Amino acid sequence: MLQYSLEEKVDFLSQPSVYPECPSQVTIHETHMSWVFLNDQHAYKLKKPVRHVILNYSTLEARAKSYREEVRLIRRLAESVYVGLVPLVVDNSGVLNIGNEGCIVDYLVKMMGLAEENMLDQAIKHYIVSEELPQPVLLAFYRSYRITNFGFTILSGVAEVGYDGGNTMG
Repeated sequence: MLQYSLEEKVDFLSQPSVYPECPSQVTIHETHMSWVFLNDQHAYKLKKPVRHVILNYSTLEARAKSYREEVRLIRRLAESVYVGLVPLVVDNSGVLNIGNEGCIVDYLVKMMGLAEENMLDQAIKHYIVSEELPQPVLLAFYRSYRITNFGFTILSGVAEVGYDGGNTMG
């Protein structure tokens, strides 16, 4: 199996011509755990192959499990945003491509594109609170997780962070 470095994957995903929707451009954002590639219609997230105390994305299998859980969990709050999991593959001629036949070298979370002003960080920054996601929905969502006094709980491969003064909730 051919191996591709994170840098090679990022370089590939930075090119508009590689996406099925043929976007005019790709905007790239790097976070501490992933790379996000935004185009005219969709966002694609590539997790970095990192290992930390509370999570392990160092292997393809670990990232795949984390991706599946992320899509499953976050769809509960943003069903129309999370499209699903898409494989990043290398074909028989050694060329990377998104979602086609070939040997899987990584996965991408595919999401619908959002205007920047509709993203959560901007809504918080500008004190815009949507009544479409009422408190009971958020309370039920967060109560479904166990929070420990260590501040971390791993549920189905997804790390949750919190502290409740030593009490276990949920």
